Amino acid sequence: MQEQLKALRALAEIDDEIHGLREIAAGRPRQLEPFKALAGQKDARLQFLKDELKRLRMAGDGVDADIKGKEERMGKLQVQLNGVKTNAEFQVLREQIAKLKEEVGRQEEEGLGFLSKLEQIQEEMKRVKEEADEAQKELAAAEKEVAAEVAQIERRLKELSAARAEAVTPVDPKHLAQYNRVLERLHGHALAAVENDTCQGCFMSVTSQMLSTLMVGAEIVPCKSCQRILYIPD
Repeated sequence: MQEQLKALRALAEIDDEIHGLREIAAGRPRQLEPFKALAGQKDARLQFLKDELKRLRMAGDGVDADIKGKEERMGKLQVQLNGVKTNAEFQVLREQIAKLKEEVGRQEEEGLGFLSKLEQIQEEMKRVKEEADEAQKELAAAEKEVAAEVAQIERRLKELSAARAEAVTPVDPKHLAQYNRVLERLHGHALAAVENDTCQGCFMSVTSQMLSTLMVGAEIVPCKSCQRILYIPD
């Protein structure tokens, strides 16, 4: 039975490494989340600025078109003004022209405001574009690094799979089935050492009878609490 326990310990050493590597591989993609978040924020800001730039240009074009229409209207009114025959008509046309000039002046100031905003947005777009490009580069580098680490882990897992196939050979099918049940239920670490009369898997006390059985080495002894297969360290 000591040989069986020795074989199980060798198998557990392999399985513990497999379990650890799988956890590492599963966690590696989470390292990319901050890079993805930053790249997403920069891209979203850049898109917002593009949309805002488009909106301002359309609004500016609308103001320009309105100014042009008013200037054409003033030109026609000026022609009419030159041909009026009564003072009343003259006053009406002059008031209309004055009102249009006032509106055009106000809209020209509004147009200058649009130009100022456009310049500000274009400057910010340039800066954010550089930041977005840098964020994408950092993300790509991180993805490459993670992919390399995962590939290395996969290669090691392949080696361990072959080693496990050899390690199960000397294990009695009954003991292997017991071991595999615990391994599956606990997602790894199916064996536990006993130190200071305590199971190192769940840190519950081990009875004196269980210790005696372990020392004799006559049978496989599971922890009554966590069901891990117990052994006494060398």
